[in-house]
Amino acid sequence: MKIGDRVRWTSQAKGSTVQKMGRIVEVVRPGFKPSREWTHLHRSAGCGCSRRHESYVVLRTHSSRPGLPLVEHSTRKPYWPNVSALVLVDEG
Repeated sequence: MKIGDRVRWTSQAKGSTVQKMGRIVEVVRPGFKPSREWTHLHRSAGCGCSRRHESYVVLRTHSSRPGLPLVEHSTRKPYWPNVSALVLVDEG
C-alpha cells in the first residue's frame, strides 16, 4: 500500500461496529510512530507503542453502521488502524 491508496476497515468500540473508509496519508516505518503532524493521534495517552511492521495513517472520509450506506464526513479524522484490518478499495 502507498500514499493516496483508498482503503476500508471495520472497527469496534462500546459494542458497536463501524465500517470506515479513507485515504492513506502517511506510511509509518517499522519501529516508528506516526508523525506529530497528526495531533489527534497524539492526544492524552498518545498513539501507543510503535509497531514492528510497516503501517499507515489513514484520513477517514466515510463511515457507516452495519446495514446503512456510507456517509461522507466533512472533517477528515486521522486513524492508525491495524494493517491486518485494511482492505484496498478498487477505484476502477
